[in-house]
Amino acid sequence: GEGVAALDLGLIDVAPVPDLIWMKSGAKLRVIAPSEEVLPSLSNVVCVATEAATQNQGDKIRAIIRARRKAIQFMHEHPEEAADIIAATNRIDRDKTRALVKTLLAVKVDGRSYWNEGRIYFDGIDRMLKLQESIGNVQPPYNVEKFTDLRFLPDDLKEPVR
Repeated sequence: GEGVAALDLGLIDVAPVPDLIWMKSGAKLRVIAPSEEVLPSLSNVVCVATEAATQNQGDKIRAIIRARRKAIQFMHEHPEEAADIIAATNRIDRDKTRALVKTLLAVKVDGRSYWNEGRIYFDGIDRMLKLQESIGNVQPPYNVEKFTDLRFLPDDLKEPVR
């Protein structure tokens, strides 16, 4: 949302706009290029837990990961119903949300789906960290692999991509 606010104020001329924000404010904006055409694969969603949670709530963490995976599978199997849930939850237009979900389900960047069932892509995480480093939000050194705990993932997703 801050990109749209900066555009509105004339502070910048171009900004990335997340899909749900685009749904609400896209009428006053113009697409220059869809992100999947100009950006490499990025990892913008990760599951984070405290050390105590990993020691004491492993079943809960596994359940959350399973539930998210089921949600992604549901979206692929029932895109219109999934879009209707998203539209109702976010109070946005149902037909536009259906079109967006259909589009995003077809998106592939570097052969990867927009919505991932839970596989870890270290290269995408590294790209996100480099971006955050470039704007001063993080400072190297960082070692994501050292702090990544794969034991909660389903067996077929435990092999990360580097």
